[in-house]
Amino acid sequence: MNFYEILVEMAGVLSDGVLENLLQRRNILTELYDLWLKKNDSCYMEMQGHVRDEIENIAKEFGGR
Repeated sequence: MNFYEILVEMAGVLSDGVLENLLQRRNILTELYDLWLKKNDSCYMEMQGHVRDEIENIAKEFGGR
């Protein structure tokens, strides 16, 4: 959904040539999503660190009782 919204916003500023090329793609949303999944995502690593830290905090609370 986010990729779709971004494309809609960008459509107003992209050249006709770029838009035409995008429309000729078989499934641009799937293609963009698949490429995004292959990127090293620092946001995921931050979430992973957050979850790890919070689990450690919960474990300390549990061990302290």
